[in-house]
Amino acid sequence: MMKEIELSRAVTEEAARCLLCYDAPCAAACPLGRAPDHLVRSLVLGNPLGAIQQELSGACPADCARHCMKACLRAKIDLPIRLSFLRKSLREAAQGTSITTMTAKEAAS
Repeated sequence: MMKEIELSRAVTEEAARCLLCYDAPCAAACPLGRAPDHLVRSLVLGNPLGAIQQELSGACPADCARHCMKACLRAKIDLPIRLSFLRKSLREAAQGTSITTMTAKEAAS
């Protein structure tokens, strides 16, 4: 059985700031074709396992220019969603968690 995935309050609050744009400009701006909007939606909808799986399957390279954060519409209100912070937090939460061997039944429980 897998350990419970616990994310900090800061992670859930940061994800909740997302405007959940229909045509997510963050995804459109990514030159690598990543979908940061899917990762954030998973967090907003209470699916940290889905967010972690997305992060581990397509992590951004270290030299990423963060086009997604530059395109974030939330920046017109205050600050863009801190996707780098969310991704780092998800990688830390995944440490010691056997996500790749988890079954769908275990994920549902």
